[in-house]
Amino acid sequence: MSESWKKMDLGGEGLQSLNMRLAREMKHRGTAYALLALFPLGLHRFYLQERWGGLALLALTALTVVLWATVGGWIALTPLLPALGLAIVDLFWIDRRVVSHNKRVRKARFLRPGYRPPEGYQGRYTDEDDAQEAGDSGRGKQRAPSFAEQEAMLRQQARQKGGTAPKR
Repeated sequence: MSESWKKMDLGGEGLQSLNMRLAREMKHRGTAYALLALFPLGLHRFYLQERWGGLALLALTALTVVLWATVGGWIALTPLLPALGLAIVDLFWIDRRVVSHNKRVRKARFLRPGYRPPEGYQGRYTDEDDAQEAGDSGRGKQRAPSFAEQEAMLRQQARQKGGTAPKR
């Protein structure tokens, strides 16, 4: 889908408008991992709306800067060791966090309270549902033919009528 189509807002409360809001609210792994490169600032944590972790990383960095300015030397870098440990944990944490955030956003958008399906809506409904309700197991029914099987049937019908079969 082109970028211009994603930005075109047709207004209203339809599916297109909902999808546009979802696209703005969902988080992306690539962005989070790119921000992880600046882990001392905790930007990846703030991006994934985990403020306490972001503040902890920022506090460790601030402590390092203060120690460097006052004490100096290698001892001033010790607060960065826990920050580095958190960054290593975040390599595995980011993926789970992005998935759970996006799932929470989708559920909040699609399962809003007060919204009901249209009257008479039965969800995903097929004729097999009627057969199962009537006590028939539905074993006698055939599945819909695949696209390749449909093409084969069309070629067979064309040959039976004396015409030429469609080319592949």
